[in-house]
Amino acid sequence: MINTTVPTTLPHTTYAEFYNDGSNDPYSGRFAPVLGPFDIDPADAAASTRPADLLNQLTSATTARLPSAILALVHGTEDDANHPGWIECYHKIFRFPARFGMTATRWDNLNFAISGDIVRGQCAPVALGAQWFYQTANNLHAPTEAAVEAAIVANTNDDLVVGPYNADDAGTEIVCVQNVVYLPSPYITIFLENRMLPKEAYLRVSQAMAADGVDGDCEPVLKWLRLAMTKNGHNDFSVLCQDRTTLPPPDSDLISFLMDLVERDLPGLSAASGNAGASLVASSIGDLVYEHQEDRRSAERRRKDADTKSPDKFWGDSINNVINLCQVSSMADLPPLYAKISSSAARAQRLEHQRLMSLAVATHAPGYKIIVTPSLHSKLINLEFVLQDKDDLRSGFTCFLFGQFTPGQRQAAARKANTYDMIVGAAAAPSLADAATITTDDNIEPPSRYAEGRSMGKRTLGAIALWFGDNHPLCEEWAEFLIEWEQREEELEFYKTTDPRMKKFLATLILRWAQLQVSYWIKRQWSKKNNVRVPDLTKVFRKIDLGKSWEPRLPEQMMARLFPKSKKSGRDDRDTDADKEKSPRNGDPVKPPDKQKTSSASVNMAYKITMFGTYAILKCRVKDVLAVATKRLPKSPHDPAGKQDMCVSFHVKGQCNNNCKCLLDHCAHADEDDEKLLAWCKECYKCPTLEQVREARRAKLEAAKGGANA
Repeated sequence: MINTTVPTTLPHTTYAEFYNDGSNDPYSGRFAPVLGPFDIDPADAAASTRPADLLNQLTSATTARLPSAILALVHGTEDDANHPGWIECYHKIFRFPARFGMTATRWDNLNFAISGDIVRGQCAPVALGAQWFYQTANNLHAPTEAAVEAAIVANTNDDLVVGPYNADDAGTEIVCVQNVVYLPSPYITIFLENRMLPKEAYLRVSQAMAADGVDGDCEPVLKWLRLAMTKNGHNDFSVLCQDRTTLPPPDSDLISFLMDLVERDLPGLSAASGNAGASLVASSIGDLVYEHQEDRRSAERRRKDADTKSPDKFWGDSINNVINLCQVSSMADLPPLYAKISSSAARAQRLEHQRLMSLAVATHAPGYKIIVTPSLHSKLINLEFVLQDKDDLRSGFTCFLFGQFTPGQRQAAARKANTYDMIVGAAAAPSLADAATITTDDNIEPPSRYAEGRSMGKRTLGAIALWFGDNHPLCEEWAEFLIEWEQREEELEFYKTTDPRMKKFLATLILRWAQLQVSYWIKRQWSKKNNVRVPDLTKVFRKIDLGKSWEPRLPEQMMARLFPKSKKSGRDDRDTDADKEKSPRNGDPVKPPDKQKTSSASVNMAYKITMFGTYAILKCRVKDVLAVATKRLPKSPHDPAGKQDMCVSFHVKGQCNNNCKCLLDHCAHADEDDEKLLAWCKECYKCPTLEQVREARRAKLEAAKGGANA
């Protein structure tokens, strides 16, 4: 979530852009000092900061152009007394100043914050009182991290609450917190467009902080969120739950002051709007923003209801292949992952995948962490377990997607995952560049040290346990493989590879061998109901002992990365003497190089990423999608004859080439036309298997032959 991306040259116009700009985090990911006043020792609660002083510190931060934001738990609707409440974020906390020598206003010396993002050039202010910062009792019992995780695994309800707890209950800790808690700026975007139930808020924030490696510093936030999920003993909501503050309709005094503050952060806002928003009727602003947010929430609830599916409805007939792969007898016996993913709303699926993957890795490889990137998540959503291309280290079930060795690589993976979540959840409006970022494949880093190879192998073990089952024979076999590897590392130091240059990449060779063995087993088990015996992965060490041939060939792309061409000679460092003999000699004719192919890309500058982003990230070719599509594409509105299909690449992927047969459609669509294309995508834009593509093309060919014969 912590974003270190170089800011765009264009001025920000929304707070989603502002907070996603890593340069606007003055704390650079070090949040322990700023969260200090919210880290209360229950044994010495009296020493904590007074509520009024805490509020003053937050308003002073805004004056000093430092981020200030809080999370609050507010009651649900009046007709549901037992609603667990909504987690809402209020940011840009400020105090309306009494203006020296001028007539007093009704806002003087009152404290406010902004709720949500900018809507039509305006934002919604909320009033804050000192009572919001009061401390709770110092003897409250909240669940520990492990207890909350266990409760979430056991109960899939979105409105999950736990407790109430007694003093002697296991899995609890004594806590003392304020009614609200400070939220570091990199995580504000999670709440800008969506209020959340406590469970979802805890999952999204805890996973984002864990991915950034700041969960230790941010423990006060996580502790507060765990208490927000805990019943108070009298109702089904937490002791933190508060009544929503009502605010009279803002007038020009409050609006003008607020917009001056906002435009310091968002200089592009005034230029974009031409200050037209200042002329709006003050009394309608709050209603306008609230109506917009409620519309989004209602749409989200409808979408969630529509997305709730069982595994067989979510994956179709392919779930039978998963049953074969997991070596179980029925869908009910599949690992819990499949039921949880299929029943989750689209925007929550990667987060749920991340949560379950983190638990699996923590169980089978304690001390290791993993980030479920969009590419890794796509493996599961599209069931891309079968190896399609042996020369592609990303194809099929592959251990090479579980690297993330350096802090920089982990941060890059976290940013990619966060951008993906924003696109799928429509919580922001990322650029086409953001879409390109998440559609780019994860880097494959070949491990050169045994420690790197083992870390990759242990993360893979967690994935096997999650995707295939804790008790799956492959899980047991992979664990044995890692144990023997670790035991043999000292003697492996003396192993001589066939190619001396591969000596330092022995870990890569071992993992490649294991990957190919598992891939061959998956290919056989995929279509067989009878259990196929999993490969003996420790066999590689016996081959080493006996001096038998075992070293697998690495793909050319990987070899080119390991041994790049010399800048001086232009030759590949892998060239052998035999290769040199094949080189042209003096006097030999030299074949001229192929003419460089030139192509001109057509980029959709009006690309609607929130509408089509979920399809753009799928790892499949458009022509394969079209080959198996069961429904014709809508016709382009730009073709007067009404014969030209819409261009899927241009409107769904965001770009195409100018040699496209649908070039006529390389223009922006009206909303109603894109809605037609979106309806087609929901029905037809699915990643097919290689067999499905081949069968569709054979059927098309047979149909063409039949037509010709007729």
